[in-house]
Amino acid sequence: MARWTRIVGLFTVFLFVVNVATSMIFLRQLNEMQAARESSDTSTSDQLKIMGDQLNQMDIAQRPWVRLSRADPVGLIVMDAGIVILLQLHAKNVGHSPAEGVYATGRAFADFSSTEEAITARAVCEGASAKNLEWLQSMIFPDEERKIEIIGGFATSMQDIIKRKMDQIDFQYNESIPLVEKDKAEAKKKEDLAVPLRAGFTVVGCILYRYRGGSALGQTAFVLNLDRSCPEISPLAKCSFDIKPGVKYRTDEMLVRDVPDRGSSDFLGKSVFAK
Repeated sequence: MARWTRIVGLFTVFLFVVNVATSMIFLRQLNEMQAARESSDTSTSDQLKIMGDQLNQMDIAQRPWVRLSRADPVGLIVMDAGIVILLQLHAKNVGHSPAEGVYATGRAFADFSSTEEAITARAVCEGASAKNLEWLQSMIFPDEERKIEIIGGFATSMQDIIKRKMDQIDFQYNESIPLVEKDKAEAKKKEDLAVPLRAGFTVVGCILYRYRGGSALGQTAFVLNLDRSCPEISPLAKCSFDIKPGVKYRTDEMLVRDVPDRGSSDFLGKSVFAK
């Protein structure tokens, strides 16, 4: 009896050892399978990324690229509510496929700082939604230049013009106090407040267009500075506009300048695909 008990005990130990060994082999195989699967997933992910980059490069090479090519002044109208700047814009497609439904939108700013241009140009393009304008049959073929429609116009309110003027006067006043006596700073502020309202203007706009049969959206930001010509001072002189309701400025009284690195440059090479 003792002999059989000993045999059963040894057999039980043997089975336990076999089970442990089997389990270790199984776990090792499972780990190897998981490692192979992860390696395969990583390889697939890398391949998909490479394919995506290749498709993106193909898209960049084949898509249209529309840029502002010319901006001609038409007029500037001062009203009680604000000012409206009238421009005629031309755009050129420097890409390799047609641009559909091309138009421009944006707004005007008084006494705009150059430090604000890049941020505002980005915001104008990001805030512009592509409208489905069925009546707008504007298509620009590769290497073609043509006039484009302006939707909404370029305007700013009288309230914004006055606020910018007051902000400038307050800034100059606060900066001058440490340099001169407070009485002199206040006298200069009072003198500045008595000066009739004048301003130069900056138009920040965005050209929008579609391609790939309307499934993809392209955007190009542009920035234009507008000043009043004053030949009585110098043929090259730039002056501010008198902000008096009812005043209208003619084409020959307006100077339009494209801002380098902002105007006529594609908005970050951006292509937004419609969902």
